[in-house]
Amino acid sequence: MCAYTKIGKTLFMNPGRKIFTLLTIGDKILIVGLLLFSLFLSYFLMINTQTGKIAVIWVNGREIYRLDLSRDQQLEFNGTQGRFTVQVKNHSIRMLESACPDKLCLKMGAINRANQVIVCVPNRVIIKIEGGKSSEQFDVITE
Repeated sequence: MCAYTKIGKTLFMNPGRKIFTLLTIGDKILIVGLLLFSLFLSYFLMINTQTGKIAVIWVNGREIYRLDLSRDQQLEFNGTQGRFTVQVKNHSIRMLESACPDKLCLKMGAINRANQVIVCVPNRVIIKIEGGKSSEQFDVITE
């Protein structure tokens, strides 16, 4: 009898048996190590990301406006499917209203860190935060 069938029968015949009893000590150490590594990496990336200073708005692949995130304001623009409204408040920007059918861009919430993006695909709108170290360096150089 193969190990998979034996484990499968054991789990179905004894539903109260915990899955962790089937893991070896090496499996448990590996899982805990991966969890700790991912938490450390998330913390490290969050600390090193700087807040942005400028939001750039593109419509249909062309830059149409640059907003200073230090001034609270609310502005309307025209997209390919209709008007959209952005709100700058507390050094962050969010999409307040949009003419797109699914409204996913509204659900993305406010962004305030360098290189964060809000995208509205039907309206062909991209809002990106610039500023800090990460936007001043090259990402990729091609020949």
